Amino acid sequence: MSKLVVKNLRKSFGHNEVCKNISFEVQKSELLCLIGGSGSGKSTLLRCLNLLEHIDDGEILLDGEDVSIPGFDPELLRRRMGMVFQSYNLFPHMSVLQNLTLAQTKIKKLSAQTAQDKAMALLEQFGLEEKAHTYPDKLSGGQQQRIAIARALAMDPEILLLDEVTSALDPELVGEVLQVIKSLKKQGMTMILATHEMGFARSAADQVAFLYGGELVEIAPPEKIFTNPENAKTRQFLSRVLDAN
Repeated sequence: MSKLVVKNLRKSFGHNEVCKNISFEVQKSELLCLIGGSGSGKSTLLRCLNLLEHIDDGEILLDGEDVSIPGFDPELLRRRMGMVFQSYNLFPHMSVLQNLTLAQTKIKKLSAQTAQDKAMALLEQFGLEEKAHTYPDKLSGGQQQRIAIARALAMDPEILLLDEVTSALDPELVGEVLQVIKSLKKQGMTMILATHEMGFARSAADQVAFLYGGELVEIAPPEKIFTNPENAKTRQFLSRVLDAN
């Protein structure tokens, strides 16, 4: 059974249909990279998967359970499917350690010591243990994004959604965040990443999905997408992006 199955997902804002009949599957421990231009629907799709946006039609099945049915508690889903945003969303008035322990104690009801031990283990894994008592505004963008990923992992998600997590970073900081994602993949984390980093998608993804105008135009292993895409829109997008790089 696939870890995540999306069937005929639709989402509109007014008369603007942003996700048009999108279907795909993700296996356990896979990394799916979503590529496409701005406005293609990548971020909205991720928000729909996490139930941050109500879908208009379709199904989202997690381990065979339809989590998109009316009345399903989104908090139950978000304990299993974590999300990391482009803008970090760290609490500025809290230290790094407090950012990592808050949800553990409030939502998972862990003891303060257990939550702290877990947070410190994650910080050590990411090479940031010395920043535990630092506040977010004293960190680089790359450090803040790694902390945001660690905070999501502290909740033991089964799937991690990552929305353009490097696009707000200076070029020299992108690599350290992508390295964290690579290490998580090696550990078996199931992930869906919306990204503009074509080289990373090509080298690290199990599947790459190209979105255009709200449609999932093509999904295939990276070697197929990047060397012999079937759709003309995919070829045109990659030609333009790869030439620019």
